[in-house]
Amino acid sequence: PRSPSKLAPDQMAAPPEQSDLSSATYNVAREPMTGAYEERDLSRAPNMPLKSRFLEWSIEYFREPQMKPSEADEPGSTEYNERLWRRARNENMLRETQPLKQMAGTHKWNNQLGIVNNGAQPAKMTFHQYE
Repeated sequence: PRSPSKLAPDQMAAPPEQSDLSSATYNVAREPMTGAYEERDLSRAPNMPLKSRFLEWSIEYFREPQMKPSEADEPGSTEYNERLWRRARNENMLRETQPLKQMAGTHKWNNQLGIVNNGAQPAKMTFHQYE
């Protein structure tokens, strides 16, 4: 192996595999053909345009979305499990708070559950039924 500095100037820019000598021949195996392959007579010009139904098939195939979202109603899916968990949580909350409904209409609401202290007055407070 010669160092790159000892190569001729025209060989320095050439890729290293260009000067490799190989005794083996490449592509010795016969290339496989499709089942319907028919060799064309190369002395005659090809018939143009080629007849194909690929465009019609593509239009029909790609008209529908290829990546369909998972079925939300399918048991075991993430969405189904989340919905099931929320429903169970909400039913538990309703069951626990139903006895307090009668008292809430006639008694004072002076139980402090928490303080929201962020240094500013709230612009909007939204209360969700279950959150």
